[in-house]
Amino acid sequence: MIPQKTIQVCCVLFMFGVVSGQDGKPASESFGDVFKPIQADFEVGVKNLPRDTDQRDEPQYDITAVNRLLVHTRDNTVAQIPESAVPLRAYVERRFPPPVPTDGSASLSMVQQSLDSGKALLATLRRLPNVRLILAINSTPSGATFKLIPAAGGRPKVVSTNDQVNVYRGEYDYVVSMHGYKEVHGSINFIEEPGDVLTCDLRSNDQREEAVLCHLR
Repeated sequence: MIPQKTIQVCCVLFMFGVVSGQDGKPASESFGDVFKPIQADFEVGVKNLPRDTDQRDEPQYDITAVNRLLVHTRDNTVAQIPESAVPLRAYVERRFPPPVPTDGSASLSMVQQSLDSGKALLATLRRLPNVRLILAINSTPSGATFKLIPAAGGRPKVVSTNDQVNVYRGEYDYVVSMHGYKEVHGSINFIEEPGDVLTCDLRSNDQREEAVLCHLR
């Protein structure tokens, strides 16, 4: 039997939102859920896009309507991401398909590719469990310096390996360095690549093998 005081404390925690997952969401929810209605609206919008036929009676999208849908969906998607999550916002702005040309050069396949790219990006965002992650960094040998540099710009994070760092999901470059060992330079995508443990196997300067990239798992 659960003591009455324990029940009272739990009730208070739920009332004030203390019992929650990362980013203030209930533990049962994921950050990607905020993109679900946008994804649904985009798919409906694609189905309802008006089409015309050209002089050869081939179906053609209404380019103005296509671009209106793309811009609206991109802006709405970015608006769901905290302003502080610069790496994630930059990823969406860079990866979301731009408006298609309006000078008549846009083929049916080009338009369809843009729409498919939008669907794929929204599906990727829907799978995000959180907007930040705790990244564990391991190296052999331990004690190396690990620098994580946002691809979107901003201040890099510098820690020692066999430590942890709290980062926004996004695209990063990294450098692993240690006296007597070859530097490791690589890039990593915390949106498309799953995992929260980065393992680095360093090569000494005496070894003939080149430095190898770290592995995320």
